[in-house]
Order: sequence, then structure tokens, then C-alpha cells
Amino acid sequence: MLNQVLSCIEATLGDYNGLRNIPPRTKEKLLHILIAMGYFTHTILILMDLNQVTIPSVNLDQSVSFYLVLGLELIVDARPDYVRFLCPSGSSTFSVHRVSNLP
Repeated sequence: MLNQVLSCIEATLGDYNGLRNIPPRTKEKLLHILIAMGYFTHTILILMDLNQVTIPSVNLDQSVSFYLVLGLELIVDARPDYVRFLCPSGSSTFSVHRVSNLP
């Protein structure tokens, strides 16, 4: 399943920022980090063609850095409380809002 998820992420992001050139072991480590940080389900949501998804974060700056690396484009920056990204393919948007504690 790990390889299937990695293939889906790569297929969705395409060669955005040279992601295809990242060694497979590094991609695998990235996925393990995603899982450990609780982002795995959100990565799956990015692969779906949804209109808009919003998730909570206790550290918006760290979230922005993370999602920029994944290839999302920052389109609304209302930090410290809210950011919105445009997903790499299609017209879906992905938002992150600041919370003091994760649900």
C-alpha cells in the first residue's frame, strides 16, 4: 500500500518542483512523516477532487512550509489565523485554520 500511495502522490503532483527526482527512499520517509504528523488523511483528501477542504493546525507557519513543499500554491495568507492554498491540479482549494488544540 505504501508504494501505491507514493505513486498516487507523485501522479497527482506531477513533476511540480522536481518531485519526480526525489529518491524513492526519501519519498517513503516523507510519507512516514506525514503519517506520524497526522497528515496522511489530508494527503488522501488532496488526491480527491473536492471543492474545498479545511483542516486545523496549532502551528500555521509550519503548515504553510509543509504544504508549499508538497506543491500547493498559497493564495490567501491571513496569518496568524488562516491560510488557503490552490491544489496543484484542478481548481480545488485547501485551507488551514489556527486552533489552540487539535480535536
